[in-house]
Amino acid sequence: MNENKFWLSLIILVLFNLATAVEILIIGILIKEPGSATMVGVLVLLFSLLFAGLFINKETIPVAISWFENVSVFHYGYEALSVNEVNGLVLKERKYGLDISVPGAVILSTFGFDVSAVVRDIWTLGGMLVIFIVCGYLGLHFCVYETR
Repeated sequence: MNENKFWLSLIILVLFNLATAVEILIIGILIKEPGSATMVGVLVLLFSLLFAGLFINKETIPVAISWFENVSVFHYGYEALSVNEVNGLVLKERKYGLDISVPGAVILSTFGFDVSAVVRDIWTLGGMLVIFIVCGYLGLHFCVYETR
């Protein structure tokens, strides 16, 4: 079981890193000025990180801006890694003569993560990667002109 979680976490990390790198590459392709491209890239990554679930619980996000979570690469990577790591664990503590045990699924749901979302998150990361690659190709094809 632990070996499967290791390989699953490796797949998640590779997909997350590739999707994020290609997302920023698209910004570099579409924005010609290096300073502006860097600024926009940083802003995209910050918004994506903000709505990942690390800083804000998804139940507290207003409905009007909750769609940011759906386009956040960080959300899918963070949720998949968290669920992969914590689901199935039972945290045990002994305080004041009482044995307290909390299942990992309870902790995950407290933070607003879907315990059954690992496979969906992996497919979403893969889909985002494919969409970003296609957008990057189209950006190169239509926006970048070869000069000699």
